[in-house]
Amino acid sequence: MLSAHALPNNGILFLSDIKGGEPPIADNYATIQSTPSVISFPCSPAVDGGTTIFMGVSDEFILPYSPVFEGFLETPSRRVAVTTPELETCLTASVRTSRTRVRIWINSETWSDKVWIGLD
Repeated sequence: MLSAHALPNNGILFLSDIKGGEPPIADNYATIQSTPSVISFPCSPAVDGGTTIFMGVSDEFILPYSPVFEGFLETPSRRVAVTTPELETCLTASVRTSRTRVRIWINSETWSDKVWIGLD
């Protein structure tokens, strides 16, 4: 399992192939938004202490709540990255296929200070 502490200026982070993708159109009523190539999710901004991100195989996470996102992400380079809106890379990981199953858990639907990303 990999982890990093992110200090984004805004309360949002993105997961995509390391070469990027097409981000979702902002929807203030959706907690998690996605396109086939980018997933956005809420986080705690730097002013509130930031967010710790954990990334690994889904089976590594034993959490008391259900994922807020389950879907697939196009990963043609077989590497993913978590980035800020300013495109600063917070965490990267290798994946096995060019289409990766993703599960995301957050500890708050507004300002999550912990995010778990399962990659299968």
